[in-house]
Amino acid sequence: MAPTNPNVVYATDLFRTYRTLDGGATWQEMNSRQLKDGSWTSRGLDVTTNYGMQFDPLTRGTSYMDNTDMGLFQRQGRRPIMAGQQRRHS
Repeated sequence: MAPTNPNVVYATDLFRTYRTLDGGATWQEMNSRQLKDGSWTSRGLDVTTNYGMQFDPLTRGTSYMDNTDMGLFQRQGRRPIMAGQQRRHS
């Protein structure tokens, strides 16, 4: 419960986090949201298990992070790319 507003409450279990702004009359999932095209995106509050971080010894600045439920992420320099995304070349 928020110390300055008793209508704001967060609740969580092992996998999800919910928030109410109206004292529990309605709840909103905080982990993800559905986009207009029907796909889902993260709100930045992800609950996952990370198996490790691997660094490409042949390509400076490239690393990989593998997760149980979100798949493989690749990072090139400062630009993260989720595995399966198409790269755009300019």
